[in-house]
Amino acid sequence: MGPQLVFTVHPNGQGVILNVGGEVDVATAPQLQAKLVDLVDDETGNVVVDLTPVAFMDSTGLSVLLAAHQRAQAGGHSIRLVCPAGPVLRVLQLTGMERVVPVYSSLAEAVAVQDADAD
Repeated sequence: MGPQLVFTVHPNGQGVILNVGGEVDVATAPQLQAKLVDLVDDETGNVVVDLTPVAFMDSTGLSVLLAAHQRAQAGGHSIRLVCPAGPVLRVLQLTGMERVVPVYSSLAEAVAVQDADAD
């Protein structure tokens, strides 16, 4: 069996928090895609994707996140990313992803914005 991502899903008032651990690359991106499609299609509401434990992400991971964002928006929901300073945030910034998908430096900040949007 090849590389694996580790997922933890926690219900959160207006949706779910998906904690992702591992490296998101061409080998593991399909796992992330399947998990996000399941969460978005299950009408769980908004999804906060916590990338804090992710050590590396390549362009396939970016494509998966962008597709999930578009899928969620089509269903009237949102995807928010949590990504503190580090190499993954740098990739998000270099590609301009943070101008398309909201990126927060902490889980508390992302959840607070999600809760405020629900009011």
